[in-house]
Amino acid sequence: MCRAVVTVDWTGLAEDPNISGRVTLKMVIEADGQVSSVVTESSTADAPEVEVCMENAMMSLQFPPPEGGGIV
Repeated sequence: MCRAVVTVDWTGLAEDPNISGRVTLKMVIEADGQVSSVVTESSTADAPEVEVCMENAMMSLQFPPPEGGGIV
């Protein structure tokens, strides 16, 4: 698991040790592999601060360029 996501998890648990749920994020990956957009599509975690932290962590990721180029 990426370090940024683990940090989000521990930060959220430090604030609320009973936090649980599922967060679904929608990401746009540009032709160069850079993440250009991340939004929370749904969440059962009831923890907006954790969702924002997850969005920010995903924005920092770099993916290999998609095959054939284009936006994913």
